[in-house]
Amino acid sequence: MKSRRRRKSRINFITVIITCLQILVICLMAFSVLTNDIKISNSDKQQEQPQDRVERSGMIPAKEASSDLAHVIDSVLVSHNYQGVALLVQNGAPVLHKAYGYANLNTKKPNTINSLFPIGSIQKNLTALLIMQAVEDKKLSLSTKLNSILPNLKDSEKYSIADLLSMTTGYQSDTKTLNVANLSEDDYLEFVLKHLNVVHYPGTWTYQPANYSILALVLRKIYNKDYKLLLKEYVERNKINLSFFSQFNTSVDTTFSQKSTGQMNPHVPVEYTREVGTGEVSMTASALYQLLEKEFQQTLLSSENLNAMLTVLGDKNYVSDLYHFKDYIHMHGVISDFEVSVYMTKDTQNAIVLCSNKYDPQLMDDLRNKGLIGHVLHISGEVDG
Repeated sequence: MKSRRRRKSRINFITVIITCLQILVICLMAFSVLTNDIKISNSDKQQEQPQDRVERSGMIPAKEASSDLAHVIDSVLVSHNYQGVALLVQNGAPVLHKAYGYANLNTKKPNTINSLFPIGSIQKNLTALLIMQAVEDKKLSLSTKLNSILPNLKDSEKYSIADLLSMTTGYQSDTKTLNVANLSEDDYLEFVLKHLNVVHYPGTWTYQPANYSILALVLRKIYNKDYKLLLKEYVERNKINLSFFSQFNTSVDTTFSQKSTGQMNPHVPVEYTREVGTGEVSMTASALYQLLEKEFQQTLLSSENLNAMLTVLGDKNYVSDLYHFKDYIHMHGVISDFEVSVYMTKDTQNAIVLCSNKYDPQLMDDLRNKGLIGHVLHISGEVDG
């Protein structure tokens, strides 16, 4: 009797153990499936976003410093508490493409190589490219006098399209006094004309954005289209990646500039929308370099017209928003505490592009004084800035 009870008890015990093991196996299988689903889901999310960005922007991949020069420049940027993106190209290959600091200081959102930065006055180079497209379309020539297109423009019989590109007209218009938000392109350009003055002796150079506002007017007149639409069509046709302010303002890749006091600036629309033809758009560091590659490798215009666009008229090496020297070019744009600086050899094989959301005038001086910009350009001696 006791033997039967022991046997029955042993069977019950074994049954319980088997049942528990079966339940455990089922739980492990369910957990494994769930874990794999989560991994696959997260993997998909991680892959989808970069693939979308690469397809959209043709982004140069991120790269830590991979040359002696890149390491030195990286250390200088860190010592300045640099906020932004740096792209360094040596012998045609990127040796540094890195983000620093915060895109949004308040939320501590970091900058990435996808971050967008207003390029300020560097947009004038795009306006110059539109003018050269008009030359290729035989709408005008660089010697065309302004009175043949804008007869009501003050002293228009004295100046040509080339004078506007080189800022040697003497025109000035103080648009900084314009603080009306949501102003149309028509109203803005009318404001420029209404406040236009001649402030220096024609033929000498002085930096006056009004020259490029007038070029925007010229483009509107000869194509019978808004400047912004002309630029939009041009960049889409030539696969140039940029954002107008309305896009920049709402983009996941937007950035906010920082004051020298450490506070973050809000986006103020009028500071950008009043810059028709002169400073409304934003770009990544990668996209800006790729634009200049296309420009100087004559993808965007012929060799003859590139040389014409780079012909300096005044007493300063400035034309088409390029400070133009024998072997290299320099560009610089500042708007609302954003700063963008470019040095590049004319063969595009060596370049440094710095897009920052914190204005630091000492940084470029430091890089030049240490001879680092000269090393980028393979130039001994002083580099003009």
